[in-house]
Amino acid sequence: MLEHCQGLPLAIVVLGAILAMKKTLEEWQTVNDNICAYLGRGMAHGQSYRRVYDVLAMSYYDLPYHLKPCFLHLGNFPEDYEIDTKKLYRMWIAEGIVAASSERTLRQSSLEEEAEYCLNELVQKRMVQVGKVGLKGKIKTCHLHDMIRDVCLEIGKVENFMCVIDLNQINQDEPPPVLNERLRRLAIYVGEEADASLLDSSFEKAPNIRSLLLFPNQECKQEHYGWMRSVCNEFELLRVLDLNGFNIEGSLPKEIGNLIYLKFLSLNQTRVTKVPASIGYLSCLETLDLRVFGVVVMLPNVFWKLRRLKHLYFPSRILSQEVDTKQGYMIKRGEMMRLDGLQYLETLKNIDIDRVEVKGLLGLKNMRRLTASCVSKKGNLDPFLKSLSIKRLSLKSLKIDGSIVSENPMILSSCQPLHSLDIDNKICGSLHFEMFPENLVYIGLWYCNVENDPMPVFEWLPRLKNLSLHICYRGNEMECSAGGFPQLTYLAIDGLFWLHEWKVGPGALAKLESMEIYNSPIRVLPNALPSCVKIVCNPCVKGIEKYNSCLYYKGQFE
Repeated sequence: MLEHCQGLPLAIVVLGAILAMKKTLEEWQTVNDNICAYLGRGMAHGQSYRRVYDVLAMSYYDLPYHLKPCFLHLGNFPEDYEIDTKKLYRMWIAEGIVAASSERTLRQSSLEEEAEYCLNELVQKRMVQVGKVGLKGKIKTCHLHDMIRDVCLEIGKVENFMCVIDLNQINQDEPPPVLNERLRRLAIYVGEEADASLLDSSFEKAPNIRSLLLFPNQECKQEHYGWMRSVCNEFELLRVLDLNGFNIEGSLPKEIGNLIYLKFLSLNQTRVTKVPASIGYLSCLETLDLRVFGVVVMLPNVFWKLRRLKHLYFPSRILSQEVDTKQGYMIKRGEMMRLDGLQYLETLKNIDIDRVEVKGLLGLKNMRRLTASCVSKKGNLDPFLKSLSIKRLSLKSLKIDGSIVSENPMILSSCQPLHSLDIDNKICGSLHFEMFPENLVYIGLWYCNVENDPMPVFEWLPRLKNLSLHICYRGNEMECSAGGFPQLTYLAIDGLFWLHEWKVGPGALAKLESMEIYNSPIRVLPNALPSCVKIVCNPCVKGIEKYNSCLYYKGQFE
């Protein structure tokens, strides 16, 4: 069988992954027979299939039935594109590619966990390559090898699973691509000179599209407002609409309300300045991403109508008072955002607590991830966070303004389920160990300017694995006690401009694997750091040369 791989490592690895799942000699023989039959079929039809390509294609046909659509869906993404897995899972769920049919799902695991399991299976079979990995070992991004992607596109086209159109390769003199009624998924790549209106005449021939994904490159400058209206009118059966980075400015067409079956909608990185009230008609919506870029968007107060909503992302803004971002969101003057009735909501990002009805927040019993600010200090967040402990809710991730912590230093101590915490903006006063829940795995401090050394505060949190300190401490000394940070694997120090001396006691940071130091004038690295740690620093720090696995920028030792 190895000769079919033609010495290509990818083909060998993929074939090995197939055989690894076969436990008997008879199963190995079946794989060999199938490969030979597949190769013979290609030659019989006079097709110039390369053997390597056919081995890779054989790996698809060996997949279990439930993994085949998951794999083919990955062909929608451009070559070398890093796919955000969280977004991918939600697309799979919205399309019904991952459904509540397996024993795992019936045992109360969520659909996202089922989707994650499917992706892990594809990784184990070497069909998908891993990009970034999170603290808990979960895959954050993934991608396809270019040859695997070629297989994916070819099979997807043959099985009418999807259609990928690169508008950069189409001009006014060429006929538009032919779409048909059977087509369910459409991905469009848009470049600098690409004209999306070329497809207008083709849309009416494909009324049954369920998924539309747009992939503009950075040079895409054409405005596509009118084209967007055509999409809303022609594709009324859409389940997934991803406009990430697409050049749409001004108001989103009110016809968006026609897409009543839509479950996933992303306006991330667009320049939409107004969302119409008709978005309240999208009663099936589960994921809504409104994180526009570089504009202030006017939002309607209708999100409480979206009863099935699980993930809601409001436009983000920089919380520092010193920066004028001209980015964020507004609602009608005098109104408070209603979120009552969103009983399935798990993710709520970039919410301004001062502009939302507290009563609605208290009913969000399934909340797991929250990013909140509270600029005017009305205290609306205080009763909400306290209710988390009382109701034993499942909040796992929280990002809040430092002013909230300043107003009530113990506000976080009741949030024991928290695993991830970001504090952004200045904190008035000092930090203390008792302020933080002991289950934290990740802590990030951003522009906080705390008065005391943060190391003694965090070093005895028993589960802490990731600590990021960014322009948050004005002292000139830091110290990690002996045996401190027993579980920490990653440490980032950035913009501690007054820091000159860093002491590390024996046995501290024992499990540290990687560290990044930027814009911090540390004179010399502590001798007690683990010898195997990988270090990235700029400028260079004296003592870094002892770490054989280190990475560093060229510069002068301090």
